[in-house]
Amino acid sequence: MSIKAIEAIKDKLLKSIKAGNKEAATPYRDLMVCYNTWERDQSADNWRNLVHQAQGAIMWLPRDENPN
Repeated sequence: MSIKAIEAIKDKLLKSIKAGNKEAATPYRDLMVCYNTWERDQSADNWRNLVHQAQGAIMWLPRDENPN
């Protein structure tokens, strides 16, 4: 997974929240915590945590934007 893919997931989650999907707020918040941590310290552990969180957040995207 690339950083561009993670940023796309982040943007789509935010768009979904603004459209009224309040259930996506927690996965978005968790993804942002990992993203901000990775931006401060780009270690391998932080990258793995960010990718793992992004993979879980995909499930909260609307069906038409969910690649799974």
